[in-house]
Amino acid sequence: MSETVNTNTQGKLSHRVKIGYGATYGGLVMLSLTFAVNLMYFYTDVLGIAAATAGTIFLVARLWDVINDPIMGTIVDRTNTRHGRFRPYLIIGGVPLAILSVLCFTAPPLSGTALIVYVLVTYILWGMAYTALNIPYSAMVSVLSKDPQERASISSIMVSASVVGMAITSFATIPMVKIIGRGDDAYGFRIILTIYGALALSAFLISFFTVKEKTAVEEKKTQKYSLREVIDLFTKNRPLVCMIAATLFMFLSVYLSNASAIYFFKYRLDNITLVALFMGLATVAMFFGTLMAPILSAKIGKRKTYMLGVAVSVIATVGMYVFRLSNLPAFFVCAMIGSIGFALPFSMMYGLVADTIEYGEYTTGIRAEGLVYSSISFVNKLAAGLVGVFTGLALTWLGYVPNTVQTSRVLIGIDVLYFGIPFGLGALMILSVFFYPLDKEAFNRIVGELEARKQNRTPADATSDGESEVIADGE
Repeated sequence: MSETVNTNTQGKLSHRVKIGYGATYGGLVMLSLTFAVNLMYFYTDVLGIAAATAGTIFLVARLWDVINDPIMGTIVDRTNTRHGRFRPYLIIGGVPLAILSVLCFTAPPLSGTALIVYVLVTYILWGMAYTALNIPYSAMVSVLSKDPQERASISSIMVSASVVGMAITSFATIPMVKIIGRGDDAYGFRIILTIYGALALSAFLISFFTVKEKTAVEEKKTQKYSLREVIDLFTKNRPLVCMIAATLFMFLSVYLSNASAIYFFKYRLDNITLVALFMGLATVAMFFGTLMAPILSAKIGKRKTYMLGVAVSVIATVGMYVFRLSNLPAFFVCAMIGSIGFALPFSMMYGLVADTIEYGEYTTGIRAEGLVYSSISFVNKLAAGLVGVFTGLALTWLGYVPNTVQTSRVLIGIDVLYFGIPFGLGALMILSVFFYPLDKEAFNRIVGELEARKQNRTPADATSDGESEVIADGE
């Protein structure tokens, strides 16, 4: 397969480069969504692990990420190879990620403490492989283009690719587990994850051979930075702080909704097979949302598009709750509307984060794509861990017993997990992005100032106090 080289970080990117880059995101989402929706269920209802214990496993894995993610971000920022700074990790992280995805959904001939150790080790290793791929992959967008609208377009295509990954896992997972397993869910999960792992690895390879970043020497010399500089990178980067908060609330909402969905359909609606239809329709709706995202972004900006989408999703959640037991078609319609809305912040997220890299370089002199995206990767996995432990503890506290008729207390608790908490998290997402200060004009001024600094000259209208002059009030 021939390589497509992108050496133009200012102008338009070819559709082949954008689609090739987005392929990996489709693979990542396919795997991460499978884990988010099914892993807790696999632990509790297939392996027979207590819900509280399963939740603790999620928490321990996320505590390790406190150390692992920043280390990986630093390694990425110091990487300089003939294949680029970020591209090699598509292979380095992609191969073990595919293998470990299968191992996490494998039921070993173990029990008791040995089973817990196996589950914990495989899940931690999976998280490390995911980090080794996701952080450099996400950071790569910052060297593909410095045009805010091109970055929005890349983000939109990434989400479109993710919709493909979501469609595969949404429509296929539970039905195929039942068909392949024929009563043995453990076997069914192992086979379907083998298929998903192979598909994901193929997507990673497509990106590797399709997108070639600028050489590391041309883009940036490898740099090291002190702890003080790392602290400044975050404390002096208000847009990044806003996006870290918004992304945390986003993934908390996504993971909690996904983790509780299977319990909602199995015990609230007494039909677990509806999960596939529900998630499939939601995925189709998200695809239409991704088509709307670049159009809205061009008209009203990334920030406002993000907030509009979350608002639509929050309102739709209310409708889902109202119709959940009385009108199933209306429930599905509200869910699809909410999915269209939620596609907008997903489409805008990486573009908004990418813009914070230039802002951080402007205020601190440090261009640290790896650290920036390691923070996003960390809050992603932190959200997954918090949801895992919270869901496990909440189900235990409510009195949940697997594979039996649940009490009214448990059923009400499932409603809170599935509808109530995500509603509140949506409101917090809007609040976080409301304070995001970068608009297109401010970003372009920052890029111009950075280019001037590289040429050892300062524009006549450049200011020395940074944020107060360059940052506008928002879009």
